[in-house]
Amino acid sequence: WTALGTSSHYAIVDGSHSGAVEISVTGPREADLQVTALPMGDDLPRLELSAVKICGANGEFFLRADVSERHGVPVRLSLISWEPLTPGPSPRDGTACRGRLGIGEIEKMFGTCSLPPSGELTSQPIRLAGVSAGCGPVIVKVVGIDAKGRRVPAWAELAP
Repeated sequence: WTALGTSSHYAIVDGSHSGAVEISVTGPREADLQVTALPMGDDLPRLELSAVKICGANGEFFLRADVSERHGVPVRLSLISWEPLTPGPSPRDGTACRGRLGIGEIEKMFGTCSLPPSGELTSQPIRLAGVSAGCGPVIVKVVGIDAKGRRVPAWAELAP
């Protein structure tokens, strides 16, 4: 994995039966790397997101998303959003290359927002409002909420 400028990378590392996991992160000294490790908990859902960008006939871009739960815990999908992988020179200006769907739109695109334990949902093509050929790589994020009200995210990168 490689990153440029100020960027983030998120990973879920499954633990071992012995309870110990070693993670190695390297970079140039001037990178001032920061790593945060959090225990996920045995009862927390594990979401996975697979995303494919589709070019429509009129040049619009669409997203086909597959969301799966991998830990046997039901989740209610609450948000899908997209944004540039690397912020532009004025990231707070405008909504170019950004968009989001709430629960109502998720229900329309997936047929439901309820993801059963160890289940998978595949979307209809979702129009990527604001995304154009000049946007570069885009990150797609899905957020679910479990029965205890905990937010659980997953990310995927769409190639330019």
